[in-house]
Amino acid sequence: MNVDPWVAGLRAQSGDSLAGLFRALLLAGRRDEDALKSALYGSMPWDGVRQQLVEQLASALDGAFDDEDLGEDDFTALQSALSAALAQRTIVPDCVVERALVEALDATRGASVAHRLAVRVRGQPARLLTSGDLVPARIAPPAKPWNLDAPNSPPDRLNDAFDRTRHLLLFRQRGALEVAVQHHDPNLLPDFERRAHRVGVAVLNDTLADFAWDAYERNETPLFFGVRPTDSAVQWRRLSAVLDRAEAEGLDVLVLPELALCDQTLAATEIWMAAPGRRLALLAAGSVHRKVGTNGASRRLNRCVVLGQPTVRVVHDKFGTFRFDDGATHRLEDIDRHPRLTLHRAGELTFAVVICADFFEPDLHRTLADLRPCLLLVPAFSPRTQPFEGLIGAPTVWGQTLVAMANTSIDDAAAAGLFGRPSRTDWLVSCPRGAVPALHVFDTDGGAVAHSLVLQAT
Repeated sequence: MNVDPWVAGLRAQSGDSLAGLFRALLLAGRRDEDALKSALYGSMPWDGVRQQLVEQLASALDGAFDDEDLGEDDFTALQSALSAALAQRTIVPDCVVERALVEALDATRGASVAHRLAVRVRGQPARLLTSGDLVPARIAPPAKPWNLDAPNSPPDRLNDAFDRTRHLLLFRQRGALEVAVQHHDPNLLPDFERRAHRVGVAVLNDTLADFAWDAYERNETPLFFGVRPTDSAVQWRRLSAVLDRAEAEGLDVLVLPELALCDQTLAATEIWMAAPGRRLALLAAGSVHRKVGTNGASRRLNRCVVLGQPTVRVVHDKFGTFRFDDGATHRLEDIDRHPRLTLHRAGELTFAVVICADFFEPDLHRTLADLRPCLLLVPAFSPRTQPFEGLIGAPTVWGQTLVAMANTSIDDAAAAGLFGRPSRTDWLVSCPRGAVPALHVFDTDGGAVAHSLVLQAT
């Protein structure tokens, strides 16, 4: 794209008026970078100055080029032109120029241009975020069908404009947790928050006798790894009954429990999901203990594979710490942990995946509150679900997120599944433990579990 005409126009408009607005913004922010960012994005006393600045930049941008013609190199050229035009009249940090230009682009060109910092080619690896990066955001979503009688977030979060444009947020690093963003086909699950959907969690087992695992020691530490179904053929019969019923029930999303699959059943699940014409759009296929890499440098992972239509296949590796009571011995799950959360975006749908003990990592919930995914998928294998019940309110209330947790419940006190619905009150929906295999279906238009189905595995 030839940016010269726009540069010429910008230089013509960058006299005392535009420079004066930048100067007023700088004085209001007292030249402190954090305050400047707040001035650009926040509802501060100098918000009027910010709005004038954005409107004038937007006027210079309006009609100058087509959305499809603006690439990242062009954005850099525009930013350089703006900095040069202002240089003789006022001193403006680069971060302020960039934020102002992005907001003006956002106002005139919408999300397609504003998301220039995100991965633009679907299927590419997730891009790791650092503090200060601009991230596609979900801001003040419309009222959801399952939010029946109250705002689904505290009032001060409903229109949170701090460090945001209409389509972007300014990412803030939370402790040691890495965060990445990845883009997918925008038609994966369209209109997720504007129409009713069906979300299900499955239960395949209710006893440890259905599983085997490897128990050993390293450096005098009791460990376990390689949890798998003792009979993969029986497990597949149960799983295929659940998958077929989920399709018949018209589910859009399904979550399977942690470590309920092995390599063979996962491969069969992928083949089932790839069949043409599937209604099911998103399947969190439990998780599998797997060694990755060569023997000399292999890693032990607890990995969840998420499958989506038509070609989505992403993974999440567990990073939470879990100890298992193997009789009188307390065994630590022997996995390599790298705390990382990926925000997946498909059009207006955003979702994330965590596995069981990940849910208790201290930095996770603050990050989820910032990113506000529409959907959080949680495969679990926990003898107690009470700790989850106490924490599910955090992403549902603060992040306005629908949480779907599928649990292998081997204890009478544990729930077979949990749903967290975005509501300020009564956000927890619990699925009782019962016979297996079973499918619990949450209808977003009713805000409750519509069906708890016990299936016959042939």
